[in-house]
Amino acid sequence: MVSKEELLKRVWPDTFVEEGSLSQNISILRKTLGEHGDSQYIETVSKRGYRFAAPLKLPDAPPEAQVARSVLNGQPQASPDQVPEWRPVPLLRWALIGAAAMALALVALGGIYWREIRPVYRPLQPLMRLSVDLGPDAVAGQFLTTAISRDGTRLVFPIKALDGRRMLATRLLDETKPALLAGTENGSDPFFSPDGKWIGFFAEGKMKKSSVQGGSPVVLCDAPNARGADWADDGNIIAALNIRSALSRIPSEGGSPQAVTRMQGAVSHRWPQSLPGNESVLFTLAPSIVSLEEASIAAVSLKTGQIKILVRGGYSGRYLPTGNSIGHLVYVHEGYFLLYPSIPHGWNFAARQCLW
Repeated sequence: MVSKEELLKRVWPDTFVEEGSLSQNISILRKTLGEHGDSQYIETVSKRGYRFAAPLKLPDAPPEAQVARSVLNGQPQASPDQVPEWRPVPLLRWALIGAAAMALALVALGGIYWREIRPVYRPLQPLMRLSVDLGPDAVAGQFLTTAISRDGTRLVFPIKALDGRRMLATRLLDETKPALLAGTENGSDPFFSPDGKWIGFFAEGKMKKSSVQGGSPVVLCDAPNARGADWADDGNIIAALNIRSALSRIPSEGGSPQAVTRMQGAVSHRWPQSLPGNESVLFTLAPSIVSLEEASIAAVSLKTGQIKILVRGGYSGRYLPTGNSIGHLVYVHEGYFLLYPSIPHGWNFAARQCLW
């Protein structure tokens, strides 16, 4: 009999494993050995452990043993040098030892397989609450008021300047006074570059970018009636340049927009977000420009152009990496901010399901 404690110690020497996991692996081992009905190889010793239980059949005696038996039975004797000394081998003992070794090896393989496929749950990052006063000159944007850099240190938002003009301003979180960005009059829907050194925005029917250190903005392309943009890690900007158009990809240095999506019966594709890995883009697929309650959160593969619907009845979807191994999809519906089931980090269009 091999005790449960010994099995746990031999198979998982440096890892705490619950006893239930051992039982599961023994069950896998029994299926692997083909146990059925009365054909049982592993017997459970209640509250103690397991032992080999298959019937044993002793092999026929070797020729030298047959000679010895003939002598003992009074048959014609052979010379002493023809009759070697024969002693029965403890076959049952060695069979049990071999079976136990095989069982340990198979259980070990089962343990390795279980460790490879088991879900890994790591604690989420500690909850951090943030409350920021944008100041008395801040004004609300039509679609987006505030954007925050990826490193969480800088904000950009519209304010009302001293001369009454509406402009974009930026400041670090540990500062109180914002700095106006020259040339951003009537700028809207700002977004940061991945390194936080540039701010993209829309103004005067154009998509532009401006350095956080100041200076004249750079025109990137035409954007007659934009509905959001996102600056991807690969240096491209994914944008909805018009209210009735598909998504486009524009180099961060500027250039001709390249189509990313096809409308396929929809009216508007808007508010894109490049997903981790730069292989797919999250966006809102709207059947109407008047009401968004019937819109859907979708993803498009940048390789194939195929569109996959993730959530029906929502808009302004955003993927948030909320833990070490999972993330969440948040979106808006009927005035509520909703949380979608968790999805794996590094999710791309190849994933066919989302996991709770």
